[in-house]
Amino acid sequence: MDRRAFLGTLAGALLATPLAAEAQPAAGKVYRIGVLYPGADNSIFRNNFNGFRQALGPAGYVEGRNLTLDVRVGDGRALAPLAAELTKPHPDLIVAVARPGVLAMHTLGPTLPVVALDLESDPVASRFVKTLPRPGGNITGVFMDFPELAGKWFEILKTTVQRLARVAVLWDPSTGPAQLEAARQAAQSLKLAVYPIEARSSAEIEPAFRAAMRQRPNGMVVLTSPIFNSGRREIGELAARHRLPTLVPFPRLRAGRRFGFVRPRCDNHVRSGRGDCAQDPRGYAGGGDSCRTADALHLVVQRQDREGPRADDPPVAPAAGG
Repeated sequence: MDRRAFLGTLAGALLATPLAAEAQPAAGKVYRIGVLYPGADNSIFRNNFNGFRQALGPAGYVEGRNLTLDVRVGDGRALAPLAAELTKPHPDLIVAVARPGVLAMHTLGPTLPVVALDLESDPVASRFVKTLPRPGGNITGVFMDFPELAGKWFEILKTTVQRLARVAVLWDPSTGPAQLEAARQAAQSLKLAVYPIEARSSAEIEPAFRAAMRQRPNGMVVLTSPIFNSGRREIGELAARHRLPTLVPFPRLRAGRRFGFVRPRCDNHVRSGRGDCAQDPRGYAGGGDSCRTADALHLVVQRQDREGPRADDPPVAPAAGG
């Protein structure tokens, strides 16, 4: 499943969680959904967002007819003002993407129902919810808690890249310190030197790569962030240009030579006690439905491009896709 299909399916499940039991929209009602996205407004985001729209259609919600979608895109900008803008028209609910988006809505207080898609946070430790089964408050949604996978990512990279010793870590500080701290601990346990490199917007990705290469790494791990998802083509091209084995948390890097990526498959997200796909944004008071977590993760190792290996490529051990 590609990311567009994944997000489209996930959108239906996200909205199935907080929606009322009625299966059809109320006649004459125009529903309003706000979307807060911290990444860049580019073709990748627009494709993902089209998948979101399409997931709402089968349930009877069509933009321009009985649905209004208000979208705010950050890409390194402060999200608090954008979050405040979204609340002014009094939407039926808000979809907040990633830790920065969820945090911005959480900071505003329990004014509106919020559905989260957050890959970076432990929602209980972050105090977004009380517990996963009973969130309380006004926030529910999907939390994948990728920081706990950081150790596995370093193990995979060390197994795949022979003589791995120096690893650059590309991270977005707005996602919080949990991922980076987990990466440091994993690198220490594997006796790897780690070099964190910050990028807070799409414009900072290429300078971050230049800074990373000055440390002469022989591998890179890219932590999760909407900024990096939006810029994944550029990340693929930069990794290919520097011939740097790179593990990334998103699929379909076509420009590169050697990549591993962890792709979430969230089969349990399309199941809901109230049925599949989106239902009705009416009457949600928040906190009544459990949060969801990923039920499966897949590793794909992309070994080389059509040009074939080069003599100066870092050695890569045999690995099976999973």
